[in-house]
Amino acid sequence: MRERFAGVDWRKRRWSSPADPEGPTRRGLTDHIRLLERRVADVDRELDQTIATSLARRAKDDLLQRVPGVGPVVSRTLLGDVPELA
Repeated sequence: MRERFAGVDWRKRRWSSPADPEGPTRRGLTDHIRLLERRVADVDRELDQTIATSLARRAKDDLLQRVPGVGPVVSRTLLGDVPELA
């Protein structure tokens, strides 16, 4: 049974139908993904601006990023989600 599904791209299979591979469902999902990607970029910019304008947050961000394995994404996630750090 497993061999039957080998090589199937499940993302494409779920988004399209054999009758209309570029149909409205696929376009709708693609548009929604683009919208979400733009929103993530907007939030990232807002976080960058918030950190840049606050001396205390910038210091905490710098301190967190000194920890091995902690980069900008983890640091901003911690600063945004852990109230004790903000």
